[in-house]
Amino acid sequence: MKINKTCLVALITLFLMVPLLLFIFIYDISTYSIPTSEFNRFYVYSLTYALIGSLAAIVLSFSMRKLKKSSLPYGLALINGVLWSVDGILQLQPQMPYGFLTFVIYPVISGVQYNSLYNFLMIGYNLWIIHPYQFNALSGALQLFLGISFIFNRSEKGLKIIAYFTIAWSLIIWIFGEAFGGLFSGVPTYLTGFPGSAFIYILIAVPFISLYFNLKENLIRYFSYSMIVFFSISAIFQSIPGNGYWHNGAYANIVYSNIFNQGEPYVLYEFLNHVWPAFILFNYYLNIIFIIIPLALIILLLSKRRISFLFSAGYILPLWIIFQNMGIYVNPSTDPNSGLPLVLLFLFLYFYSNEATIDTSSLKGRIENKIS
Repeated sequence: MKINKTCLVALITLFLMVPLLLFIFIYDISTYSIPTSEFNRFYVYSLTYALIGSLAAIVLSFSMRKLKKSSLPYGLALINGVLWSVDGILQLQPQMPYGFLTFVIYPVISGVQYNSLYNFLMIGYNLWIIHPYQFNALSGALQLFLGISFIFNRSEKGLKIIAYFTIAWSLIIWIFGEAFGGLFSGVPTYLTGFPGSAFIYILIAVPFISLYFNLKENLIRYFSYSMIVFFSISAIFQSIPGNGYWHNGAYANIVYSNIFNQGEPYVLYEFLNHVWPAFILFNYYLNIIFIIIPLALIILLLSKRRISFLFSAGYILPLWIIFQNMGIYVNPSTDPNSGLPLVLLFLFLYFYSNEATIDTSSLKGRIENKIS
């Protein structure tokens, strides 16, 4: 089946992320020293909770192996699994218990323009600081649990339960960890990750909670319309003069500010170091491009052409590398930002939309009975 290509892409992504994650951990360990008094606490909590979360996912998957298999393509579950597994590993970096507050949460919260919202978002910050090592280990373990569960659990009931946990946890991250995807802090742009990776995770977990999405046309329509809304909002934000993206140096500053924040590989560093000066000269024209291309992709998506998914993936991929520094090389990162999830989603849609349609008459009957 064509959908196997989606699984292959997801697995290749996971294998490619392994050396990158190792590079990050080596860099983190070499540049950050855990206080001697807290050394044992970090490793005991991290290893214990990570092991519990991983084993729980395996046991749950094994216990549900005889239940009815999900009718959704495995590639979609595998994408969820790969992303959450990577996030769980990143969360267990030595610098993360306190670095998560200093470099991830507070910079986003501090940019919020409303005092009442700022005070609300500080609830998560103040709770985390009470037991940073335990909360960090629990967060990493939960994300590993979600990732491993999506990879190994094939039952319809099991994936539905996991999807509910995913949506709930992603919503918490999106609100307290990403401050609503940066919507109220600074000037949001899809180039740097708006609407936030957690929001994308919610988007790709929703199909597992309803039989409605088991129909191929419904699943493709849901993702297509979601991406049309995403590109529409993105183009609007880029075009507003007050947002500053028409000003010289706007895009160069975004790229330059991310370089060598987390010890990216030398090749990536040199590439970005040559890109940002060029952006100074062509900022105005770049912004025109960053408005026109999303609009063109909207037209393609509305035309329901399969090639629109491939073009969308091809457009988002370089943006993820250039403006988001692959997500994982920006300070102590907790996820690959929104670029990688979007690329994997578009590739999934490209391969899945070419899959032979099966007889869904019985499936339609099940959905109608379920609704009634």
